[in-house]
Amino acid sequence: MKLVKYFTIPYSDLGRSESGCDCYGLVYLLYRDLLNITMPLYDGYNSEDSLQLGQYVEGSTADRNNWVRVNKPKKGDLAVFNLHGLPQHVAFMLDSHRFIEMTRYAGVRQGSIKIAEGKHTLAYICRYVGEGK
Repeated sequence: MKLVKYFTIPYSDLGRSESGCDCYGLVYLLYRDLLNITMPLYDGYNSEDSLQLGQYVEGSTADRNNWVRVNKPKKGDLAVFNLHGLPQHVAFMLDSHRFIEMTRYAGVRQGSIKIAEGKHTLAYICRYVGEGK
């Protein structure tokens, strides 16, 4: 899996391209490039409003036409993390425990769900089952 090019993408609030993206934007690009799946853009939220963002993440991944929650993650699953008790951050699973994520201040990085990730706690893992284009 060639991930090197993703580590140069800068953070951009609500971004959905190689010129800049947020956490969902990075997941969107990885699904498109690595899995050949075009997911919904989900770009109609205000990322500065943590309550609205939490409701957005929870609502978009609760869409049973597109997502199903899983207990055992695998490559391509979506890790959803809580921040201040709300699901506000997503990452792309590289395997059963490692993920790649976009962070506002550190940019793109790899992490592990088996290690405490600072302020973020794992809320759940879900798998995209919607129709890819």
